Amino acid sequence: MRKMEFTESQIVKILCEARSTSVDDVARKHNITAATIYAWHRKFGQLGAADIKRLRHLRNKHAKRQRSVAKVELELKSPAPNR
Repeated sequence: MRKMEFTESQIVKILCEARSTSVDDVARKHNITAATIYAWHRKFGQLGAADIKRLRHLRNKHAKRQRSVAKVELELKSPAPNR
């Protein structure tokens, strides 16, 4: 099954729809599971589209920094090459 990517604004719209109508109806309409809507609600709660976009940006930035730190740590632990 293909993983679908939704933009921040789409997620917010779907969550707003789910608050006003049945979660099952909204899930069927957008071809996702009700569990996905509940997971988004748990993850994003009452955040707006701009907040979700900023959160995603910060997570990506944090992951990039973690990879950078791990790379430096590996370089420090590895023995120096013989010349």
